[in-house]
Amino acid sequence: MAAASLPLEEFDEKFLTCPVCEDIYDDPRVLSCLHTFCARCLEKWRREKGQLTCPTCRHQVTLQGTDVSSLPPNFFINILLDFRALHDSEEAHTQCQMCESDAKVEGRCADCGFLLCKNCITAHNKTPALKDHYIITLHDLKNPSSRPKCSRAMYCPRHTDQRMTFYCQPCAKLVCRDCTITEHRPGPSHNPQEVSKIAQKYKAELKTLVEKTKDTDDTLKRVKETVGQELTNITANCQTVRKEIEEHFAQMRAKLDEEERKVTQKLDTMEKIQKKPLQKEEKELEENIKSTEDGLKFSTDILARDVGSNNPVLRFGQKGSQQGQFKTPIDLAVKGDRLYVADTHNTRVQVFDLTGNFCYSFSTTRNPASIAVNTDGTIVVKSGDEVKKFSPLGKLFHKLSLDEYCTKPYGLAVQRGGRVVVADPEKHSIFLFETDGTLVKEIGGQGKGNGQFHGVCFICMDQADNIIVSDRLNHRVHVFDKNLNFQHKFGKWGEKPQDMMGPTGVSADSRGNVVLTNIGKTSDVGGVEHGKKLQVFRLDGTWVATISSDGDKLKRPHGVAVTEDGHVFVADPEDHCIRKYRYM
Repeated sequence: MAAASLPLEEFDEKFLTCPVCEDIYDDPRVLSCLHTFCARCLEKWRREKGQLTCPTCRHQVTLQGTDVSSLPPNFFINILLDFRALHDSEEAHTQCQMCESDAKVEGRCADCGFLLCKNCITAHNKTPALKDHYIITLHDLKNPSSRPKCSRAMYCPRHTDQRMTFYCQPCAKLVCRDCTITEHRPGPSHNPQEVSKIAQKYKAELKTLVEKTKDTDDTLKRVKETVGQELTNITANCQTVRKEIEEHFAQMRAKLDEEERKVTQKLDTMEKIQKKPLQKEEKELEENIKSTEDGLKFSTDILARDVGSNNPVLRFGQKGSQQGQFKTPIDLAVKGDRLYVADTHNTRVQVFDLTGNFCYSFSTTRNPASIAVNTDGTIVVKSGDEVKKFSPLGKLFHKLSLDEYCTKPYGLAVQRGGRVVVADPEKHSIFLFETDGTLVKEIGGQGKGNGQFHGVCFICMDQADNIIVSDRLNHRVHVFDKNLNFQHKFGKWGEKPQDMMGPTGVSADSRGNVVLTNIGKTSDVGGVEHGKKLQVFRLDGTWVATISSDGDKLKRPHGVAVTEDGHVFVADPEDHCIRKYRYM
């Protein structure tokens, strides 16, 4: 079979590099652990460490002589170094070192170390003194079958011109022919034999060892394969068990989580059940306490004041069209230190301070029947069948027509967000509009049920935007939340101070009080008037007080507005004036 060519990759620089100096091997020596290093590197290592150990595996090495020169050279690496030298010379077209011509280098003398051209190789082989020298050709190094023949000849360190062709068995050392006559003469202590004979013997022993080693190697590989399979099986089994454990505990956690959810849900339900009556009781107690405290405060204030009757503390206005005069003022509103009056038949709004001094007025074009002021100062007026919005100084900037929804709109109120609520006494209904005029909700209808009305009149908002409505002909008041959902109602017809008789105007203060006006009635016998009064209730319907003038009596009280200092303004359209009372 033809020999394969030696690839260039077998001359890898790393393979020919000493691990200590990291340079190309120089006189490579092999240790008993089979690691190879430069001779000079090993000597330096021995001096630094005090003894010779392998720089790679730390195996301790025993020298046969005094220095590392007694260590055997690495023949294989030397062959590769020769090949590298020949390869480099071929690449660089190195000159023949014998004839110094430009002829191509074809080989190297293993004994002399010279690079030789083809002619010099022929001359070298014919020269009697050099005939024993072995020439390594490039062909030999590239042919694997010829590589074993390419070992460098070894010369005796004592007899430098003699090859070491004998092996002294007792000394376990290569010697030359001259050594067999001098230091290693055959006898009891020495037994030099030709290397070729000894090599045959050791080759046979090595062959046997090689076969045994192959068997051992095969066995080790089988054992390794078995161990590897066992490791794979263990890994697979552990992964399976680990997955089962994870799934098992995941199921357990899911069950525990579900049980926790159920138990917690039961606890929450139990907590709500147990708390509900107590919370209801607590709320009722809080409301009763507040109502009682407000009643006590009101009563204390009344007792502290020397009043012979509930006459107004201020009255201003008379019939007319001049500043401060009115024609049928139906409604009014308070914002800060200003009083806004809907001067109905003068088709205007007049603005006063809280002591009745005129400030300014502006036209509404059509008769204003109800008025409210939003938190941003916007003045909202029900004028004819329209809701009009004015700036604080009376400039009109928005109108909403009510024709589509209402028959005869009357009272109105505005929420903090700007939504408007309108009452229609003829349709007995309440309408809630968005800021852009879109109808949000309509409730009502004539009747006596919750959320039903008969002659619904005025509307106001409390601090929480609850909608409070006076139901005039049902003699009661309804309370809705800000979205017109019914909450409760209170009041009934009667002649007692706490009873109602045609409630009209309604206003709520920041303390939770609701102030009402009642238009009362005129008896059929003698024309005696009854029930023209102001009433103060808590939002839950608890009666607090009744205010009725002995002297300056109310004629037909309508709109009402409270101040923060405990006073209330009342619009009396029949008397064309505004009255101010102290109710707190």
